[in-house]
Amino acid sequence: MGSDALKLARELGDQLLINRVLNTLGYTALSQRNLLQAAVWYREGLSHAMELDSKERIGWNLYGLALVAETEEQYLQAARLFGAVETWLDINADMNQAEHAEYTHVFENVRARLGKRAFAAARSEGHGLTPAQILVAPRLHPVVGTPPPPNYPDGLTNREVQMLCMISDGLTYHEIATRLHISPRTVNTYLTRAYSKIQVSRIQVSAGGQKSRVASRIAASRYVDEHDLC
Repeated sequence: MGSDALKLARELGDQLLINRVLNTLGYTALSQRNLLQAAVWYREGLSHAMELDSKERIGWNLYGLALVAETEEQYLQAARLFGAVETWLDINADMNQAEHAEYTHVFENVRARLGKRAFAAARSEGHGLTPAQILVAPRLHPVVGTPPPPNYPDGLTNREVQMLCMISDGLTYHEIATRLHISPRTVNTYLTRAYSKIQVSRIQVSAGGQKSRVASRIAASRYVDEHDLC
């Protein structure tokens, strides 16, 4: 490698290091709940990554903005940004185990908050957004206070709907418990209440047989589809 090429490579390495520092500053501000400053660092990192024409660094800063949007409860924007991230970052190859776990947790939370259909539409929209379009878009104001709970049918709570959606996706009680960091008994309690509200027989829940579990799961899936809950 010639001296000019070596110098250029070193300069590029320095610039990539600077971009990682900007991303780290954004993550630090986010962990301190300084969301305005976190967005500033991530947007500066995104602009810098665009100048470097670094696909991976663009992806990481878009992901940072998605984390900010999720923390601000701007779930539609977070879903769009997740779609954009997928265009620039290979989630399975570019993230370590801890980073991938965080990504999956936030991704699933946004999808649960929006419902499957709204999430899929916003995520698809994000696939078509360029980093430049995201950079010049006006920043949304954070949600102030606690938003009103969704008006679910039959008096279902948000947690009960979340359980029904997971059951309709084919997850077992133990898988739901692991994902939500609760006990299988708590999962059973929520689902028993939910099944009662949507008039799925309590016998189907408590009998414990394979047929009764399948029957209640089918009934729950049908209810979820009819009311577009997920």
